[in-house]
Amino acid sequence: MNRAAIVIFLLMCNLAAFAQKTTNGAKPTARKLLLPQAYFAKTNFSGGVVRKDTLSKMLKKGIAVRDSLGNAYKVYGFEFGYAERGWFDDSAANPVLMVDYLTEYCLGDTLSGGITSSIYERLKPGDTLFINRVSVYKNTKGKRESLTEDDIILCKGIKCVIAK
Repeated sequence: MNRAAIVIFLLMCNLAAFAQKTTNGAKPTARKLLLPQAYFAKTNFSGGVVRKDTLSKMLKKGIAVRDSLGNAYKVYGFEFGYAERGWFDDSAANPVLMVDYLTEYCLGDTLSGGITSSIYERLKPGDTLFINRVSVYKNTKGKRESLTEDDIILCKGIKCVIAK
């Protein structure tokens, strides 16, 4: 009985080994998924160090999304994040350098009204701006009138550090 169990076990191991081999001897290649990249509208800037005045101009124009082939995507919405560094008082009234975060989800390709009313005055060197979770419509070949949630994908965002 033990010999029969060992023989069956060895046969199953051999079958599993044959199932993993490819027929032509070539190694299977993994396809790399290339996500579209978000840019500030009408620029090729997708993140890095940027001056305050340049960033203000680009923010007013909104964001655009393109893939590596240059295909444009319509933006559904994005998460705007702003990390403002500043001196704050701790519980013992001692000054401490800390980061204050502002986050808001914006529909469309431009900033919402609540953020645009104050963000341009708040920008200062050392702060960081994030455009994350950018949702875009898939290229649906003219099927724009009846888009569903299945037609939305996420793409790469933008991170900017404000310089002097």
